[in-house]
Amino acid sequence: MINNDIIFELLEQMSIIAVAAYIFSQTRIFNNLLKEKTNISDRLIMISYFSILSIVGTYMGIKVEPKAFANIRPIGVIMAGYMGGPIVGTIVGLIAGINRYSLEGITAFSCSFAAIIEGLVGALGRKYTKNNIFNIKIGIIIGLIAEICHMIIILIFSRPFSDAVTIVKLVSIPMIIANTLGVVLFLNIIENTTENFNKQESLNFEKALNIANNTIYNMRKGLNKNTANKVLKSIYKNIDINTIFLFDENRLLSYFGHKYNYNMLLEKISVYSKSINNFNILLNENNKTITFYCTTISGADNKAVLGVQLSGTTYIDKYTVRLMNKISDLLSSQLDVYRLNELAKKVSSAQYSALKSQIHPHFLFNALNTIASFCRINPVTARDLIISLSNYFRKTLYQTEDFTSIGDDLELIHSYFSIEKARYGDKLNMHIDIPKELYNLRIPVFILQPIIENSVKHGISQKPDGGSIYLWAKCIKDDLIFIIKDSGVGMNVDEVFKRDSNSIGLRNIQERLKMLYGAKYSFNIKSFINEGTSIVIKIPKEAYNYEQLNCSNNRR
Repeated sequence: MINNDIIFELLEQMSIIAVAAYIFSQTRIFNNLLKEKTNISDRLIMISYFSILSIVGTYMGIKVEPKAFANIRPIGVIMAGYMGGPIVGTIVGLIAGINRYSLEGITAFSCSFAAIIEGLVGALGRKYTKNNIFNIKIGIIIGLIAEICHMIIILIFSRPFSDAVTIVKLVSIPMIIANTLGVVLFLNIIENTTENFNKQESLNFEKALNIANNTIYNMRKGLNKNTANKVLKSIYKNIDINTIFLFDENRLLSYFGHKYNYNMLLEKISVYSKSINNFNILLNENNKTITFYCTTISGADNKAVLGVQLSGTTYIDKYTVRLMNKISDLLSSQLDVYRLNELAKKVSSAQYSALKSQIHPHFLFNALNTIASFCRINPVTARDLIISLSNYFRKTLYQTEDFTSIGDDLELIHSYFSIEKARYGDKLNMHIDIPKELYNLRIPVFILQPIIENSVKHGISQKPDGGSIYLWAKCIKDDLIFIIKDSGVGMNVDEVFKRDSNSIGLRNIQERLKMLYGAKYSFNIKSFINEGTSIVIKIPKEAYNYEQLNCSNNRR
């Protein structure tokens, strides 16, 4: 057999390398490898994968002498070292070498030893790739070096020497060419696969940004036919879909794509949307079953439903479901933001009633900025914060009574604190110890929450490492006592009321308690610079207790 025949036969076996490279490029391990996040489990799988590839390369070898083979085993070993490093390369080389040694022949030991060297050469080549793992030039170099070393090792260790020379003459050129090309082919295939994947990811990301930007811009005006048309047009242009529509409970807001029976769609939507949020609708048209995936949008005046039908298929895959759910969440979030903006307009024009309710534009704008940042990175948290902010405004803007229950006041505190917690993160903590038996007691509105806000704004937020707020309540005889303590920067008690003279803060609380209870209340502040502030409030129980409550068991 001449050398050209061996070359062609080895090159014909490259198809298995191409398949192996493609399979490897689709694995989680390869993605981790690109991110340099491989673990022991990944390395064990790589060892198994490349060992199998190397052993298959051995058995596909071409016999040139009794028990001497020209083969593509080195490709798997070299790539093991190149992808997995010296340990993976050495282990794969050892496994492939043991397999080759079991086949015996005059080159059994030399080829087994050469496999280990080839794994180390692959690892050495990776060291010089810098940031480009798909360096074709390095692939050519390590392929050439590894196979030249292979031939030299055969000449050194194989006996009789004359037979070793004969084998090297027959297989050196074919194996050097085939295995070098195999390494280059492996690298080229995973590079092209990765590049195509990255291009598609980049395209998808660009489309998602286009949809998001268009949605955010248009939904600032709320949900109506005009805004619905603009949003759906953007989605229709950026996603390969046949039909997309948006219904509310009684009308079609927007529709793009193939014209189906609107009335039939609306009828089916009305039935399903009453009980479930995500559902499929089947329509029969021209003896064909058309499948629509529908998801509801919360926050609209009427329950809105977004629906889509894909091009050229009746099957709705999981990726479409996930995409539509995300778009639905985005629309819902933007509707909530729209409502907050409308509420903010009311806040900006509110007079004394808003001031009495501790509505500060500074807090509102900070809260909206916090929510806006979470809309991009964590929509679920953003929606929770929107709900908290809505609850906060509902309990403050529309508070008409002078008294509220401790339980309701705690809800207001939790709504406020959840927003500030999202803003300051681990720098801000709160601990509440109030027995549930006290929750039905009535207290003046806006007593506790403004103090908590004061602790956050003037105490904890001013401290680089942050701090904690503690709130206790207890009954002693006929008195209800609140203790609010923070570990903030502290303050000058003599100056505190001057600082609050232009705001509804501690001065307002003290004046309202004095007006309600006269001499029967106490409002004491102790504060130490860089240590924190403690406020103790005592008010008489009989002035607010609308339900009989025995506090004797709550004494401390």
